Amino acid sequence: MSRRPFTVNQANAMLPTLEEIFERLDNHRATWTQHHERLQMLDAMWGDAVEEPRNPDHEEFLGERSQLQEASEAIEQVVKRDLFGQGLRLPSGGLEHGIVDFPTTLEGRWVYLCWRRGEIRITHWHEIDGGFRGRQELMDEHVIGMGRMDEDVPDDSVIDIPPIESPPDDDVR
Repeated sequence: MSRRPFTVNQANAMLPTLEEIFERLDNHRATWTQHHERLQMLDAMWGDAVEEPRNPDHEEFLGERSQLQEASEAIEQVVKRDLFGQGLRLPSGGLEHGIVDFPTTLEGRWVYLCWRRGEIRITHWHEIDGGFRGRQELMDEHVIGMGRMDEDVPDDSVIDIPPIESPPDDDVR
């Protein structure tokens, strides 16, 4: 696969859109939580009996379960289309904490520009295996060298980002 590295300017230009994406994700996650909590209450009241058609809360159970599934699918679709589809990485805990990685190159190797929701610009980067705890401050000399296409782009097989897919036909927003 040949992935194009992000420059710091390209990553910074995407931040307002990322804030909007995380607002949508917050709404889907709130919906998911609401239905999950209701299902937990029904389970506490009835246990497995709520799944029996003669149970008085069975229809409500089916509706809540269906709504939970729809919210899960909406979250997954936004992540796939709006984050992975843009070539971005959502690290472990990224959805909950609003953390996104932008693959880029530095001195002949792949690294990640690292952004956390609420930051007004990209200020940190980390090695591929460094994670959020390995964040390093972005210096001017890094900005100049990151994402340059005038040198050979290294093999991107070290980047753990799903392949970019074509967008789905239906639009969940």
